[in-house]
Amino acid sequence: MCYYRTMIKLGLKNYFKSYRLFFIPIGALSLGIVVGLSVMIPMLWSAVKGFVMGVAEAVGNVSYHWDEVKDAVLSSIEKLSWSNPQAFVDEVANAGYWQELLRDCASVALGDLSKVEAEMEVLAKTAMTTIAGGVMIFVLCTAIGAYVGYFVTRSMIRTGVAKRSFLKSILAGLLSTVINLTIIAAGLVLIAKSENYAILSILLTILVYGAAAFLEAYFVQGFKKVPFKKVMQIKNFFLLAILNVIEIAILLGVVALLQALTNPAIAIYAGFSVMIITISCLQLNAEAYVKSLADNPETEKLGAEHLAAAYQGLAPVTFADRKGFTAKSELAAPLLAQETATVAAAESPAETPAEVAEEVAADTVQQGQEDKE
Repeated sequence: MCYYRTMIKLGLKNYFKSYRLFFIPIGALSLGIVVGLSVMIPMLWSAVKGFVMGVAEAVGNVSYHWDEVKDAVLSSIEKLSWSNPQAFVDEVANAGYWQELLRDCASVALGDLSKVEAEMEVLAKTAMTTIAGGVMIFVLCTAIGAYVGYFVTRSMIRTGVAKRSFLKSILAGLLSTVINLTIIAAGLVLIAKSENYAILSILLTILVYGAAAFLEAYFVQGFKKVPFKKVMQIKNFFLLAILNVIEIAILLGVVALLQALTNPAIAIYAGFSVMIITISCLQLNAEAYVKSLADNPETEKLGAEHLAAAYQGLAPVTFADRKGFTAKSELAAPLLAQETATVAAAESPAETPAEVAEEVAADTVQQGQEDKE
């Protein structure tokens, strides 16, 4: 199979396979929303109740029913733009909406409030503080749910695609953060200086991001397993960029399809899960490819051939050879035996080439075991 098809096919295979985790981000986000609402709604009702009771005390002896206040609260909430996420966020973040809700509740329960405007203003400030606290807790719980969904999904994708140790994950994360910030800063500087640098900035970003991704992937997945020059190639950087663009295009297409078939709220809600899966795969494409090289028998064969040559004195035996390739002595043994059997048989006519090959292979394996010890 062609080189470029191997990387892109592997990346897309892992990407579509990750869609089996579609409901994990949605579930975590929903849990965060439910927990946030369970705190926000009681705080909202407490603020409304305290405001109405305070206004009633300022007005005087007035009889009212809490059912009317509850109906007023529900009516105000129903007026929110639930089908338009952007408008919904703007309305909830606007203090004027909550002030109008408080006034409507008090008006429904108590009637004319023109004589207690000053008292209402003071009471409204206290109620708004409580409401603001409830909204902040709701936003925090929702954000935590979204992050948990991202973390769990990414961890599960990594387990199936490119597993690594916890310590390596921390070190790689710090390295990625520094490199990504450097790339962003360099790109912004080039674009700010002149529009002519925009294309150069894009090319530089592809090269630097690709180099950083594959360098990190090499040390995490391919160190002492894959030749360094086989990983750090410019064509690898551009193929990674092409793969990432394809996955981002799929994300945008899925969100557009959801929006066309449903409504913006559902499209964003479901699109969140697709976005989490896409981001996780974008971060693991390079590692997955390097891991596939490390697990490839052809790569092991290259290491065995190099080890065989080293034992014959045709190549220097380095620290990496002894640590990385000694375990492949069983692969190197038949290669070494095949090359030396004829010569050894000529020097010892009493032995057949097959017998010599068996002896050489056994000696090579024994040497490998001694190197391990």
